[in-house]
Amino acid sequence: METKAYAAEAGGTRSDQTDVSTELIALRADLVGLADSVKRLVEEAPEIAKDSIEASIRRDPIRATLVAGGVGFLLSLILVR
Repeated sequence: METKAYAAEAGGTRSDQTDVSTELIALRADLVGLADSVKRLVEEAPEIAKDSIEASIRRDPIRATLVAGGVGFLLSLILVR
């Protein structure tokens, strides 16, 4: 009885509570779907990056070699100090 009295005081009805419950269930389902999508993207991101790097190396192997040599040289300077 207390719930009905509170709902009446607040201007709400039982159907309002049901609507909110239904919306919360739908929201929970949407969040689960979103979490699955994000998880899939995070799992695929390294593979996509690897494919992109490989394509870049195949397009311009001389530049890739020079960049790798430059990075190695800079790392050696940093590690020697």
